[in-house]
Amino acid sequence: MDPAKFRSRRGIESFLQEDWIKFLNGRGWMTERLVGNAMQKGLPDIFAHHPKHGSRWIDFKVLQKYEYTKAQIRTWPLWESYGLGVYIIAGTCKHPDFEEMDREYQVLFGPPNFRKYWKPKYNKMIPTEADIDNLLDQLAKESE
Repeated sequence: MDPAKFRSRRGIESFLQEDWIKFLNGRGWMTERLVGNAMQKGLPDIFAHHPKHGSRWIDFKVLQKYEYTKAQIRTWPLWESYGLGVYIIAGTCKHPDFEEMDREYQVLFGPPNFRKYWKPKYNKMIPTEADIDNLLDQLAKESE
């Protein structure tokens, strides 16, 4: 299915999540769908854990039209600096076929791959230490 022609109240990512949660559950993974609110911006779509393979933070993206949110751009590199990675499962259509799913499933057994889908424009959106220092200085002045 061409994502550009897909019409639904729910986005393609929502269908990918459903299919993948079923797929992962069928392979012994415990999955918890995360629904972010104002206090949880930047969280991936699901947290998954397997007794043998450990835990994974997984986000789903549609290849032809994905974008990271501002919160993901700021959060995921920070997590990475602490050794916590995010895995991207990329899909191409509303209901991926099993061959595509088996291929993408292998991603979970390598290193976190969110950088594979990182766009150069995202680098400009990460605050630098100077930005943070300036913000802290402004907040300190406002509280005086």
